[in-house]
Amino acid sequence: MKYLIFIFLIISFTAQAQQTSARVKVNGIAYTIIPNSDGSITIKVKGKVIQHYPAKDLYDVTFSDFKVVDYNGDGYRDIIVEYFTNVPDIQDLLLYNKKLKAFTLVKNFPDYPAGIKLKATGLYYSYHRSGCADNDWDSDLYKIKNYRIIPLGRISGRECENDGEPDGIYIYKDINTKRKLLKTYNINKLQQLKEDKWTFIANYWKLNYRKFQ
Repeated sequence: MKYLIFIFLIISFTAQAQQTSARVKVNGIAYTIIPNSDGSITIKVKGKVIQHYPAKDLYDVTFSDFKVVDYNGDGYRDIIVEYFTNVPDIQDLLLYNKKLKAFTLVKNFPDYPAGIKLKATGLYYSYHRSGCADNDWDSDLYKIKNYRIIPLGRISGRECENDGEPDGIYIYKDINTKRKLLKTYNINKLQQLKEDKWTFIANYWKLNYRKFQ
């Protein structure tokens, strides 16, 4: 019985991938973005394949949906690829490349889930669970340059009495390939501010992003 259910789920995911596509018009060109049953993605213009991303270059084969947005605010619509995963908001991002008149996959984007843009800054911040039933968590400040994520800073929350690491909120700055600790807050800081962690993260990056540029 379990085997039959497993087969049914595979067939369901495959059927959905075959039926779901996105159509977007950018810079006067109509693109069709198609998920394939092998986990790859194909992009066509007037029925002709202009790009193909194999599954090995994407985060996962469990395709869920496409979102069409202007992610970086350059006036051109981009494609977010969503997946069925047990970790929320892990995605791939295909930014429109006006020079190539095509889409370019942003490297390392799945490592920065649930990205939110800081208005009028060109910067973004993420949120992801880091264990212990989401009592350990991290938020990264980053920018996108040459279709690659450039990390600028991190807020790490530790609320689970980790061995060798006291509970607290740790603020780091990324300098080249190194990470420097700038400040540490007592974990009770959230209670003192009467904020949940998501509000603390949003307010901290909004008020302090200039320190990380």
